[in-house]
Amino acid sequence: MQEGKIIGLANHTILITAQGEERAIKDSAAPIRARDGTLLGAVLVFHDVTEKRQLTADLAYQATHDLLTGLPNRALFLDRLQHAVRAVTRQEALLLVGILDLDGFKQVNDRLGHDMGDILLREVARRTREALRTEDTIARLGGDEFGLVLPEIHHMEGAQQLANHLLQAIAEPMLLDGNSVTISGSLGSPSSLGMTVINRVCCDMPIWRFILPRMVSVTSTNSMKKP
Repeated sequence: MQEGKIIGLANHTILITAQGEERAIKDSAAPIRARDGTLLGAVLVFHDVTEKRQLTADLAYQATHDLLTGLPNRALFLDRLQHAVRAVTRQEALLLVGILDLDGFKQVNDRLGHDMGDILLREVARRTREALRTEDTIARLGGDEFGLVLPEIHHMEGAQQLANHLLQAIAEPMLLDGNSVTISGSLGSPSSLGMTVINRVCCDMPIWRFILPRMVSVTSTNSMKKP
């Protein structure tokens, strides 16, 4: 201010109103000087940019998340997968990648309608988030297909327990419009994604792929099996 320059506050500055409401602001301060150059004060200008910042945040969220379930979408799934692949080269833990399909979802859609199908998908999203760890990623890839990235698996028994817990959570009955509905999940190889990164990872790194119908079995890249 002493130099006579217009300055602004830091980005993402918040102004709290007398009612306690937070408003995002963009501001600047310009000096007021007397004819002899003496600094008399400053003019502060505030612009309310709450809606603009919210719109920007909403667009960023929509670009990376499935709007129906709130889960990460395919783009964010691939991004997290790439990060997990890079991280596994620095660790001795396993990285498990799988595709989760819902068995019986089409029948629910046909019998109860798409609105009930949407409710079912949201409930599955809630259950799977609760069943998995904070470091795990489950993403909706489209329809009733979900992608899984499960890092930091230290032994195959832990992988089996985590997979069983996930499938059991999905298989619990749910009430839709007065109807008790039961579906199941199946976990399989990510080959349907058609990603070169998966092929490269499976060949060069200790990545394990789920092959899980009702009973859990896990197949590694070197064809070792554990029932």
